[in-house]
Amino acid sequence: MIGRIGYGFVAFVLGTVVPARASDSLQVAPAAGVLIVRSVPAAADVVLDSAFVGRTPVDSVRVSPGRHRLQLISPGRRSWDAATVTDSIDVAAGDTVRRVYTLHRPAWLWSIPSGAEVLLRDSVVGSTPLMLAGTRALSLLQVRLAGYRAVEIRSDTLGSFASVVRLQPADGAATEPPWDMNGSFVRERRRETLIASSAGLMVLSGVLAAAWKNKANDEYDAYLATGDASLLDSTHRLDTRAGVALAVTQVSFLLLSYLLLSE
Repeated sequence: MIGRIGYGFVAFVLGTVVPARASDSLQVAPAAGVLIVRSVPAAADVVLDSAFVGRTPVDSVRVSPGRHRLQLISPGRRSWDAATVTDSIDVAAGDTVRRVYTLHRPAWLWSIPSGAEVLLRDSVVGSTPLMLAGTRALSLLQVRLAGYRAVEIRSDTLGSFASVVRLQPADGAATEPPWDMNGSFVRERRRETLIASSAGLMVLSGVLAAAWKNKANDEYDAYLATGDASLLDSTHRLDTRAGVALAVTQVSFLLLSYLLLSE
């Protein structure tokens, strides 16, 4: 009796369990997509999900389906003002995704008075003084401060380094008469001249500092390759020039900050 029950139980179990097919145990991976990246200027580092994938132009990078984080770093990455851009891309199975980016060095946006909110597509991105980096595709930036009229600026018209926006009171009254018996007109013109001069000096010295530092790096690389002592001396001279230019940049930046923040 027990043997019959045992055989019946085994037969019941074997009859209810469906045999697994080989195809059921295999999971077919979704087809990968292809990523193609171009940049202006070329030779920018391309980082995909924290992994370096090459320098532009980048062709035929296989990417798994889904959302990925893409970052480009300009060829001038050794300088303090290297341009970067970050983007999110959606890749579908079997698709080819093409992206072209224009890299710009960071630019400063100032307002008089300072502390104004800066909005990009209704999202606050910071307050003045504000450094804007990455691409400058055609879009509108809005600068607004309580008690003052909002100002809209096209992002593709920003200066190469610094742009200054003078805000006007909301009631239409001027912040200061154009001139008076005390010579405020002359003081205003003098102040604007100082602002423009310090901004120009900051831009020029910053460009020279970056150029001399990059040249020093190239000279040092040549020294390591050849062992020529004259190249090492040239490296030291260029490093000294770059250091002095950088110091001038910092001093002029502090002067510009003082002039704008004390408005």
